[in-house]
Amino acid sequence: MFICILKNILFKNLIKVNFIFIIKRTDIKYGGSYFGTLDVYYDENDINNLKPVIIYVHGGAWMFGNKNKNTGVGNLLIREGYIGVNPNYVLFSRGSMDDMVDNIYKAIQWTYKNISKYGGNKNKIILSGHSSGAHLAALTTFKSSLGIENNGKY
Repeated sequence: MFICILKNILFKNLIKVNFIFIIKRTDIKYGGSYFGTLDVYYDENDINNLKPVIIYVHGGAWMFGNKNKNTGVGNLLIREGYIGVNPNYVLFSRGSMDDMVDNIYKAIQWTYKNISKYGGNKNKIILSGHSSGAHLAALTTFKSSLGIENNGKY
């Protein structure tokens, strides 16, 4: 899906137009559960200049929502000079909290291993979220950094 955003137009004796070509790669499988897909927002014309990455985890009380409701976030991130990654994760009642954490952890791993193909800097990844998504981002980081068991694994 191509979205072209007209960034600047100056009408004087010259017309100056800057375009950002936002590319959205959708439903990339990152592993984990059946719901383990993500979207990547990036500028196809600027993948050699590595940019910081923001993984944005959607909210929805752990029961609702999906990455498709946050396309505006992805578009905003690319306009501001970031690469946007919006993952889906298993929702309650199809999965437990540990399953959700496992999905987010695998989305982070996929991002670290693959984001350079999209112009992202794997050493500058920011994990963010809204509501239950922010909780999952924090819980995933907490469990991973302290080596706390998740789904029977460390």
